[in-house]
Amino acid sequence: APKERYGSVRDFKQALLDEACHRFRRRTPDHDYIRFRAENTSWLEDYARFTALAASHSPRPWDRWPPDLRDRTPAAIRRLELEMRDAIEDIKIVQYLLHRQWDRLRTYAVAKSIRLIGDLPIYVPHACTDVWAHPELFQLGESGRPLAVSGVPPDYFSATGQRWGHPVYRWEAHRKTRFDWWRRRLARHFCLFDTVRIDHFRGLVGYWEIPAEQATAVNGRWLEAPAAEFFAELRRCCGTHFDGVVVEAFCEASSGGGRARIPTLVAQLRSEPK
Repeated sequence: APKERYGSVRDFKQALLDEACHRFRRRTPDHDYIRFRAENTSWLEDYARFTALAASHSPRPWDRWPPDLRDRTPAAIRRLELEMRDAIEDIKIVQYLLHRQWDRLRTYAVAKSIRLIGDLPIYVPHACTDVWAHPELFQLGESGRPLAVSGVPPDYFSATGQRWGHPVYRWEAHRKTRFDWWRRRLARHFCLFDTVRIDHFRGLVGYWEIPAEQATAVNGRWLEAPAAEFFAELRRCCGTHFDGVVVEAFCEASSGGGRARIPTLVAQLRSEPK
């Protein structure tokens, strides 16, 4: 089969999106767009800033940007909003257009009694808005580089395990905010889907942490996540918004050394369709 020329396809579609954004900005203010921005400001503003910066600094990762942009100083953010105003606005417009199309698709699905299931990865990559905007929630050093990353230990299938490379969470920081980042993340997904599946949810009970300088997962260690508090908070905050949270968890520590056995954790999170 012929190979797809993804670069050419991306460039072609980006040119179309650029033209669509240009025409959109020339129109009379769209009140639906203004409302979309207001309702999604908690993630949209930082997403647009990060995406614009990532494009202008490619291929350098954000921890190698100029220190004031890396650390999001107020002066740097103000300067960014002025110098990259059009690029940032275009990114917001594209998100709005996607939202509008997705909303129509979901409305159609509901009319056909079709429920949509979304997949939520347990971790996020280092090169993303969330880690740049909330470095205190991840195991990062002062320069923004990961100190510890995700993966799974050696097993029957791999003698060196799997080194996934996502920065692992600072669960104590999440606990202090009553898991606010997780609550907002799930709330956003429930705006898009009827049911959300958390991928690799085993890590919400215990997870394999690997020193970032290690090339394989061999020298990692098991650590416990605050599962009981996490799901208790989830139940509390989901009460009036979602039609139910069903969680079954079992985690038993072995008597020698305290290493957690493999838990069984099933989480089904639902909301009423629009």
